[in-house]
This record gives sequence, structure tokens and C-alpha cells, in this order.
Amino acid sequence: MKLRKKLSIVLTFFIISGQIIGQTTKLPDYKNPDKRVEERVEDLLARMTLEEKIEQVSGEGFSTVGNIRLSIPKILTYDEQAENKANRNTVNFSSDINWAATFDESLIKEVGVSTGQEVRVMGANWLLNPCVNILRSPFHGRSFEALGEDPYLVSRIAVAYIQGAQSQKVIACPKHFVANNQEWNRFDVDVRVDERALREIYFPAFKASVQEGDAWSMMTAYNQVLGDWTAESKYLLTDVLRNDWGYTGFIVSDWGGTHSTKGTALAGLDLEMPSGRFMGEELL
Repeated sequence: MKLRKKLSIVLTFFIISGQIIGQTTKLPDYKNPDKRVEERVEDLLARMTLEEKIEQVSGEGFSTVGNIRLSIPKILTYDEQAENKANRNTVNFSSDINWAATFDESLIKEVGVSTGQEVRVMGANWLLNPCVNILRSPFHGRSFEALGEDPYLVSRIAVAYIQGAQSQKVIACPKHFVANNQEWNRFDVDVRVDERALREIYFPAFKASVQEGDAWSMMTAYNQVLGDWTAESKYLLTDVLRNDWGYTGFIVSDWGGTHSTKGTALAGLDLEMPSGRFMGEELL
């Protein structure tokens, strides 16, 4: 089921971006642009071996795994951060924290559009942004990369940016789901927070990104929440994200943010990055 959802997103994305083309005659159904995406996904799945399916739920470095036999293209990442943009000699729209300070949704949507165009020019198609974690402390090491401390403002800026970027046929990826609000022990901290705080403070920007922004991917965090690593939290990934909010995109781990095979698979994670340490041979 998870692979079906991921392939549906991948196929839809490459269809609308014009990267899967061909004549409608003498083609397998999954390559036929006249067929519905759901039909194409089912046909493609039926042609895949178990090993090929396993390859699609883990990445390699900064891209997903392609499949030459079935012409499944890679999805290539682009991390939109101020220091990365400086190194690439691309447009720097200032740090994300300053976007929120504008209180200008239409302007940030334009930033998203421009960034989406830039991503494609740079040869990528998956934008690892926006960061919508709530800023709890100015000493947070990545405070410049997030959108501030107000759940409503963060939500509005995130939605505008996602809509702008995805209008250019790139995949946006809100991060880091959820409660990643400081950095110094993010790899082992267990965030203990009650449900009211989650629903009123930490969830709103992610929920808006899904239900209003229609984000096509979502990244989990490094930390634990209520005793579970976020990448293997059934409560977060299935109960909240899928069932409560109706999310239909794919869920990706932060790089190296997985800790098990069975727990991760059953929780609802769709893609382990940057390799198949747990969702590769062990999953097979």
C-alpha cells in the first residue's frame, strides 16, 4: 500500500512534468499517458519483482533509486538553505525566518515559484523545504531555517511557499515532523509533550502544509516523540498524518533518521534516506 502511494506520486509528478512521454500505441499501460494514474500504478506494480519494489523504498545519497528495466526515473533532491544557495551561486532570498517577518503570503508564493524554477534549472525535482518546526529558543542552531514561533504565521507562510514551488512541478517537503525544536541532542532526545500542545502548537503548520498546500512529500525528524522515533511512530505517521489529515503523499526519513526495519515499515514510512540500511536487504 505504501509503495503504491509513493509510485502514484512519482508517476503523477513525472507525467505532469513531461518526463514520461511516448506514443499511446504498443506501450505497456504504465507508460500510456491516456490511462489513469491508478491504472498505470497497478500495471507497473504487477511488472515489478519483490527486489525491485524494495529498491523503491530506500534511496541512494541524495536521490531515490531509479529502475532502468522499467524506466522508473530517479527523484533528485535540492536542499534550499542559505549556505547551500551561496555555494551554488543561485538566488538567495534571505533566510527563511525573514520570510515570515514579511507577513506577506503573496510575496512568499513568488519566492516559492522562483525557487521551483531554480530547482528544475539545477537538474533536480524534489525541494527539501520548507522547515516548519516551531522556534522555541533563539539559540536553536537552525533558527534561521525555520519560520518563527507562531503556529498561524508559520502555517500561512509554509502554504504559500509550497503552492508556489509545486506550481513549477517540483515536490515540496515540509520538515521535520515533528517536535524538532532544538538541535544539540536532536539525535537522542525523547520529546515528552501532551496532545493539546501538539495539536495547538506543533501540528498546525504540518497540517496546513498537507490540507491546504497539498505537499507531495513529508520528512520525519531525528528525535523521538513520546517514546518512539518519529520515523517509526504509528501515531504520527499513520494515525495523525494519514488517517486524521488524509495525507496521500510519501513520507521520507531525515538522512540517517531510521532505527529499525519492522517498526519503521509498520509505522508507515515510505522512503528511507540516504540508503537502505533498514529498508533494503533487511526488509527483503
